[in-house]
Amino acid sequence: MFNEAEKLYPSLTPLALQVRWKIPTEFPACPEELTDDALLLYESRLSFGSVFARNHFSTSLVVDRRLKDDDLIVLTRFAGKTVKD
Repeated sequence: MFNEAEKLYPSLTPLALQVRWKIPTEFPACPEELTDDALLLYESRLSFGSVFARNHFSTSLVVDRRLKDDDLIVLTRFAGKTVKD
C-alpha cells in the first residue's frame, strides 16, 4: 500500500506521517509512543463514530477498521455537511 518513493507530509500528530495527504491533519487516537503493539493499540482506540482524523476543512469518523497483516485499514465518513461525500 505504501510506496517508499512517495513524499511524506508531517501531520499535527507527533508520531503520524501522511502519504498523498498534504493538509496537516490530527489523528487523535494515534498512540503517543512507538511500541511493539502500537498498531494493535491504535486499532483498539478506533470505534464506530469516533474521530479518525480532523483538520480545518473536515472531520472523518470511523465506520469500520481492520488489522490485516501489518496494515491498519480504516473506513471513514465525513462528519456533518461536506463538499465531498
